[in-house]
Amino acid sequence: MSIQDFIKFLKSFVSTPLYPNAFPATAPKQSIMVEVGQGLGSRGSISDVTLTLTVRAEQMGKAESISKDVINKLDGLTDEPIGESGQIVLIKSQQLVPSYLGKSDSDNHYYMNNFRVLVND
Repeated sequence: MSIQDFIKFLKSFVSTPLYPNAFPATAPKQSIMVEVGQGLGSRGSISDVTLTLTVRAEQMGKAESISKDVINKLDGLTDEPIGESGQIVLIKSQQLVPSYLGKSDSDNHYYMNNFRVLVND
């Protein structure tokens, strides 16, 4: 499962622009960085993946609102296709509310959401 597979999947649930692993210089102020890592391990055809979504926006309230909306849309999601032939078994938020990371030198506010994703490859 590639990061691009996750970005394509997330576009069905999130209207904010998504970027893999970093915010490009040309990215809009209101955007989301997507990071994918290995979770606790795999069992058979089930992969355990960590998904981190970092939301940024100029207004703190807007960044927080987008982050909360992402949690509401993804937490508990099951049985969704991903990639060529993968299937999301379960997405579980690892926190009840987004974590505030702070404000950048360019006056953007950042919130982070962490998810555990079980995928049947």
